[in-house]
Amino acid sequence: MLLTVDIGNTSIGFGVFDKEELIDDFALSSGIQRTADEYGMLLIDMLERSSMPIRMIDGAIICSVVPSLTSPVVSSIRKYLKLEPMILSPGAKTGVSVRYDNPKEIGTDRIALAAGGLNIYGSGLLIIDFDTATTYEYIDEKGTYRGGCIAPGLKISIDALSENASKLPAVELKPMQSVITSDTVSAMQAGIYFSFIGSVEYLIDRFRKEIGKSIKVIATGRLGKAIAKSTEKIDIYDEKLIYRGLRIIYEKNKGK
Repeated sequence: MLLTVDIGNTSIGFGVFDKEELIDDFALSSGIQRTADEYGMLLIDMLERSSMPIRMIDGAIICSVVPSLTSPVVSSIRKYLKLEPMILSPGAKTGVSVRYDNPKEIGTDRIALAAGGLNIYGSGLLIIDFDTATTYEYIDEKGTYRGGCIAPGLKISIDALSENASKLPAVELKPMQSVITSDTVSAMQAGIYFSFIGSVEYLIDRFRKEIGKSIKVIATGRLGKAIAKSTEKIDIYDEKLIYRGLRIIYEKNKGK
């Protein structure tokens, strides 16, 4: 069994695989300072609550965009699972050919998504990850990672609106039916919801125009479900794609 770990700016996600099947996943907030022991005890507790046979986990892989959190998470896995985790970094076998000015600048989460998308859905893809930031990754018809663009995420947009306008409250994102609303909270929710969908649809159209070829659009990330349901321009929603990509990369590097 394999433990996959995605350390992001908002949360730390854990996915557990039995061979090729993702059998469970859970997350911790990454906004709280924790020691290696705290991470280890929380990890063991969540695995036990899932009736997970901990002793059968014999591998682990980590991708991280928060260097300060990498060390305590690695230490927790070493101490509590008795494993030496693979840390995804430049030079690992990913199955993805990269065409980028400086490949070291690419977040390892973006590479894991590209590996998962290419392996599962084939080439000619646009992968949109709805997380702290909203990232757009283009994999061309030859399977080459060509980069893309990065935009503010939904939560960043919501927080910026409430934090920088003193009379506007914090709100939760929810699907809305109309842009015409009669109270402040609904007005904010409608504005955020429809403007975000509009931004996503415009960027998809822009990618298609610049590429000049048919592409399949895959949405992922915990915040992507509501958006994917609200536009016909997204073909598939795969919330757990990052874990699948990490598993694929681990298999390519196992034994190195």
